[in-house]
Amino acid sequence: AGRLGERTVGRPLAEFAQQALFDPLGIRRADWRWTFTLDRSQRNEFGQVYLRPRDMLKIGMLVQQRGAWAGKRVVSAEWVDQATAPQSRVDDSDYGLGIWHRWYNVRTASGDQRVNTIMMSGNGGQKVFLVPSLDLIVVFTGGSFNAESPTNEMMARVLLPALMP
Repeated sequence: AGRLGERTVGRPLAEFAQQALFDPLGIRRADWRWTFTLDRSQRNEFGQVYLRPRDMLKIGMLVQQRGAWAGKRVVSAEWVDQATAPQSRVDDSDYGLGIWHRWYNVRTASGDQRVNTIMMSGNGGQKVFLVPSLDLIVVFTGGSFNAESPTNEMMARVLLPALMP
């Protein structure tokens, strides 16, 4: 997919990402890195884009605002709708175009509640959660590379119960 993207735009993906996505969001080139190469050598390494938590939050806000940033269109609302819409199902989660819908059963003082989150997930525990019912965006970073991270458990057992009525 990366190679097709480069052929379509006629330049390296990192250069295209800077101009089309990061510049409009105010993410400076000095503040991120992308070590992924478009060959089979890193096929199990995910995307390997390293962003600061504040810049991960900007990506979450861009999705929350259906592709708009500071009153300007960065990506189409239709693409965001498709990316966040269920395209398939994996275990108990819906999967869109690189974006998950993860449901949590949250125990609260008023009883159990089922909470939908929109989740962008990276290797090592890097995650951006949108919680539409709470108008909330949560960013996690971590170092559990190529292993299950504790962030899903933290959402269900710590953060969401503390915020739910």
